[in-house]
Formats: sequence, C-alpha cells, structure tokens
Amino acid sequence: MRESLNQELFKKTADGLQVPFETLAELAAIPFIKLRKVPIISWASAGKCEEVIEEGIPEEWIEVDVDKPNLFALRVQGESMEPEFTEGEIIIVDTDSPSESGHFIIPKNGKGEITFKQAKKHGNVRILRPLDPKYSEIEMTEEQRYIGKVIRKIKKY
Repeated sequence: MRESLNQELFKKTADGLQVPFETLAELAAIPFIKLRKVPIISWASAGKCEEVIEEGIPEEWIEVDVDKPNLFALRVQGESMEPEFTEGEIIIVDTDSPSESGHFIIPKNGKGEITFKQAKKHGNVRILRPLDPKYSEIEMTEEQRYIGKVIRKIKKY
C-alpha cells in the first residue's frame, strides 16, 4: 500500500515538474553525495599540514565529495606540472593514502620545503618527476618525507 502511495506521489511530482516519470525515477536512484569542507592551505604551511589543520588556521575552505579524514588542498603554483596541472587549479591531498610509482605526490625535503611532482621508481631509486620536460627530475633522498598523495584536481572558472 505504502509503495503505491509513494509511486503515485512520485508521478504527481513528475507531472508538476513537467518531466517524464522515468527521468525523475532515474534521478531519485542517484545517491546523495555528502560534501565536506577541506582547508586550502599555503605551500609554506603544507610542510606542517597536521598542525595547520588541527589549529584551524586556514582562511579558505573548499567542499569536496571525498569521505576521508585527513585531507587538505593546495593551489597549484608554477608550470612544472603542466599540461595536466595548471597554475591556480586546486589539488586535494590525502595524507593517509600510500604512494606508488605514477602517483602525483607532495613530498617535503630536509629544509621543510614542499613540492608537487609525479612519483617514479627505477629499481631502488625513487624519482620526483615534473610533467613539463623543461624541468629536471629530482632523485628522492632519505631526508625527504612523503606528505600525501594528490587524489583530486579542481578547476574553477
């Protein structure tokens, strides 16, 4: 009984919106996406991202549909990752995801400086690869530390 009432209400809603019942039924089957706020932090702050996120320092936030606990966002700077990533685009970084060869990562060097590169592995040698061939690859050393993996790119217009 209840199902037939819901279907009748659904048909009335479709009529009221002037859309075919089937179209509304398809839309109703799409699960709701839960958005959460992620801090957009500065490159200088990203080296100590755990502290920055915990202290609530970021002034800007972005909503994403990723349900993971330890995320932050950065605005792409420079051209070393072009053409895939251009200046101003926002990248979402997951500090809990492991990195493999081919992933885009955020590493930190011994001086606390961070960068954005593609991780590559040649035998036992780990390489940080810029996508733009004008820039040189960097061999990762023991003093460099993995901060997180880029899991999403957001381009705003």
